[in-house]
Amino acid sequence: MGCYPDGDSVIWDPDRELTYGVQHARHRTDYNLFEVWKLKGYPEKVFIRRNLIVDGEEWHGQAGMGKFLKREPGVEVL
Repeated sequence: MGCYPDGDSVIWDPDRELTYGVQHARHRTDYNLFEVWKLKGYPEKVFIRRNLIVDGEEWHGQAGMGKFLKREPGVEVL
């Protein structure tokens, strides 16, 4: 069993450039392993089970929205 149709979807901006780190991340820590990494390409919208949870810089997700999907090893990738 794969993730379809319950998998997450992402709309990606391949040209967006930014310096990633604590100031940008939404982590609840004061340390980020990826601090000052220069990135090219970044998600603009993220959907989980057809629900928009990230829209640009806005987070619309809620605690507990995640869902464990048991999969068999070696599943064909679409």
